[in-house]
Amino acid sequence: MIFLNYLGLLLLSLSWLWTLHVFHPPGGLWPVFIVLGIALLVFPARSVTLIRDHLRYRGGGRIDPDGHQDMSRRKGEYGRLPRASLMLLIPMILAIFTLPRPFNLGPIVLSIALIGGVVRGEGVGGFRPITGGLIAGAVLTVQSFLFPIVALISAHVHTVPVLGYILYPFIRLFDPTAYVSGGVIFVSSVEEIFGLGVSMEKLALIPMALFFAAVVLFRAAVGDALRTLLRLLLAFLVYGAVRFIAVFFAAVILNNEVIFWNRLAILLSLIPLPLLVAWGVPGAFHGGEREKDGKEAIAVGVPLRGTVVVALAAFLAAGSLLFHDPGSRKGGRVLFDERYSDWEWSTQVYDRDWYGSKSGYNYYCLAEYINHFFDMERGLEPFTPEYLAGFDIVIIKTPTQSFTEDEIDMLSEYVENGGGLYLIGDHTNVFGTSTNLNPIAARFGLRFNYDSTYQLHSLALTNYYSPRFLAHPVMLHVPHFFFATSCSMDSPVFGENVIAGNALRAIHLDYSQVSYFPKKDEKEYDFGYVMQMAGVKAGKGRVLGFTDSTVFSNFFMFIPGKPELFLGSLDWLNRTNRWSFLNLLFIVSSVLLVVYSAAILRRYDRLTVSGSVFFGLTLGVVLSLLVFESLKRNAYPPLKPIREIKTIAFDQDPSRFEMPVKHLVRNKHAGYHTFYVWTQRMGFAPSLNKTLTQSLEASPITVVVNPVRKLSIEEIDSVVEYIRKGGNLLLIVEPRNRMSTAGDFLGIFRMTISHSVSDTTSISNIKGERICDAYGAGFINGGIPLLTLPGGRVVFSYEKLGKGRLFVFSDYKIFSQATTGPTSIVPNLRTREIFELEYQILEILQGTRRPEDIRPYSPAEG
Repeated sequence: MIFLNYLGLLLLSLSWLWTLHVFHPPGGLWPVFIVLGIALLVFPARSVTLIRDHLRYRGGGRIDPDGHQDMSRRKGEYGRLPRASLMLLIPMILAIFTLPRPFNLGPIVLSIALIGGVVRGEGVGGFRPITGGLIAGAVLTVQSFLFPIVALISAHVHTVPVLGYILYPFIRLFDPTAYVSGGVIFVSSVEEIFGLGVSMEKLALIPMALFFAAVVLFRAAVGDALRTLLRLLLAFLVYGAVRFIAVFFAAVILNNEVIFWNRLAILLSLIPLPLLVAWGVPGAFHGGEREKDGKEAIAVGVPLRGTVVVALAAFLAAGSLLFHDPGSRKGGRVLFDERYSDWEWSTQVYDRDWYGSKSGYNYYCLAEYINHFFDMERGLEPFTPEYLAGFDIVIIKTPTQSFTEDEIDMLSEYVENGGGLYLIGDHTNVFGTSTNLNPIAARFGLRFNYDSTYQLHSLALTNYYSPRFLAHPVMLHVPHFFFATSCSMDSPVFGENVIAGNALRAIHLDYSQVSYFPKKDEKEYDFGYVMQMAGVKAGKGRVLGFTDSTVFSNFFMFIPGKPELFLGSLDWLNRTNRWSFLNLLFIVSSVLLVVYSAAILRRYDRLTVSGSVFFGLTLGVVLSLLVFESLKRNAYPPLKPIREIKTIAFDQDPSRFEMPVKHLVRNKHAGYHTFYVWTQRMGFAPSLNKTLTQSLEASPITVVVNPVRKLSIEEIDSVVEYIRKGGNLLLIVEPRNRMSTAGDFLGIFRMTISHSVSDTTSISNIKGERICDAYGAGFINGGIPLLTLPGGRVVFSYEKLGKGRLFVFSDYKIFSQATTGPTSIVPNLRTREIFELEYQILEILQGTRRPEDIRPYSPAEG
């Protein structure tokens, strides 16, 4: 029966692979794993029987002279859980409302079991389900605290060459042709030579570590876990090695590495482990009762002093990981280096006359945006100590030439003295950027790897979602980030873990391919959690490494997440270290408190100690999360500009159009990426806002494209108020869309638009001069005409209200990417006419051109 109990613990441990996006998107099977886990813990093995019987002795509640709660009773009195057990609900309720789902599942299960044990008990339906729920809830709660740490280790430790050499002789027993090189084991498959390195993910580190913790916790409650701990650890290590060899040959036969991260394959490969633990490393289950004055101590009794000490130890231990030094702010002088890079230039103005690929792969908009928050200078001089001393932050992006040892020494000393250093690389060592960055990065324990990253299961571009808790200060105001293609990074485990991407695969470069992109069907790759942004504190200064230069190019710079991440990076770098020693102080203090708590609790029975430790652990960790999260957010608020920014806001709801927010534009007929980016050529910093209300608050100019959701009365009132106070709203309508709700905007001004589409081919200004081709314009009724079709039917008009104006344009398709082309386009005369129309509309919206003064494009002027 004990095997079934351990199998239940394994299912609970594996449930995390279904509740979190570790290798696959979260799946709906996680409730099955939790219910089955609880059910298997109900089986009356000796261990569970001891827990059950020990819990159901009634407690007294008397306080002894030492201040401890005496829950003793005569042996044999049974019933419900003592009411004092409900004290455990205090940290559980805090955890339920503090921890995000699914990390609060353990506290939820445990709370239900606790209430059931007190209210129902033995008298209604028996005590077994309650015991199973208590064990499962405790295990899941502890695992929720452990999981982020194991995932972080997994992100830092991938292929371990020494393990390849250790396991190679055993693999050779089954395949004499096998050989090892660089820690990678090679064997001949049916089709080709198959090589695999040994990594933490291939050893199933995450589920095995969680299962190991569950077994130790289970044994500690009712047996002597310390006596068998080393044997238990050895059993896990041996099984991990045997499992790897078995799965290795399965991967060779299938000619595919997917079996290492397939959830069902992981489940099946781990099922024998509970059997090994149950029969190979039996525990001494004795319940832990201790006689005292002829009476028996009750497991649910809570030693108050010991519990407080445990809670404080847990608070400080968690704080050692959660505390982020707010540092001391510096002057904000930024050096944007251009001397060492011939890629992502920032020196040529991004305007309405310069087009092509180089204008897109360009940092002009980034540099100008930085200058609104910091004092930025483009650097064209060689590094000298005196030159660097004039800046608080140095940005080195995509260097295409190497640095001398003297220059690296200067940068190292600059950081030690309090400087901030931002290193920006890219995928696959393209243009030698990683080769040139790594000698600098190595001084601080960082490395840009020669690979590229993709989603593990789909091989698409990757997305990162910042956690509600544990987000690094750089990511506090970046809820979501869409990568182009990054490389992975090596960094210290306890450094600055900014972005640890999940469910990724990192494939080594291929020098035979364009931009060194690897073939996506490559068999050997790292997978799982992968570092995509990391940093360190060194001396008084700070260093950050970022792995995807493309996302800050002009065509991506103002996609949501990009400006927030860059500003968060500079804000973190613009500080000298002040309180960094507290992290070490917290962990040392925590260790001392653990020793002290052990001395206090040693007099109590094992279940009482387990309850006390669990209560203190949960309370301490949850309070630590709340306190240090609050301190972090207060220390790193959103930056405010020091110079005025010319903004334009694009609405996403009720609007419907495509932008590369979570994936590249898939439907070019609905894509407005080029139209959006072209606003930057006019000096705007555009923003893409989730709601109409946010758009109206973000800028005096708002663009609504193809609205499809009806507006609420409150939204209509806010639009009216926005325009009345001086706002300008541009409404671009798709006349073919029968679901359009443009009428909600137009009705404010008694304007209408027909769903009939013109079959004419050109648009003219009110003087009759041809502006550009038409691509399916509707007919606007009402307002002051600005552009018309032949016959005088209006396609662009406006109305005034108070200090502001509503502009309506009825040819949605003209500005879609199906017509404008991509952001890398070199326009012909047809597309240039469309671009010039957009620029003139933007000038009207910002008040630098009269609405009636729309003119034809003249090639001589361009």
